[in-house]
Amino acid sequence: MFLPVRRDEELPKREIPQSRALRPYKPADYYYRRGLLALYTKNYPKSIALLKDALHIDPHFPMGHYYLGVAYFLSGDRESAISEYRKAVELDPTNYPALFN
Repeated sequence: MFLPVRRDEELPKREIPQSRALRPYKPADYYYRRGLLALYTKNYPKSIALLKDALHIDPHFPMGHYYLGVAYFLSGDRESAISEYRKAVELDPTNYPALFN
């Protein structure tokens, strides 16, 4: 018997403020997580802005570049997506999702 899986849409909205309170020493992480939430909810312009904020604070953050590339790709900007994937791979050559995008 299969039970339907119910996603808690409000969970990320509750967890992100807690993340900021627990990790005040990593402000880039706060913007990164908010950017992922915006990406998850298909708000690509907001996701791009937040991920850029995270990368402005920490430009050597490979997953920030990767997900910024994803946001660009999903918003239709393929050239910017490729540029961000390349930056992610330069910073972390083992970033397999970026290697295959």
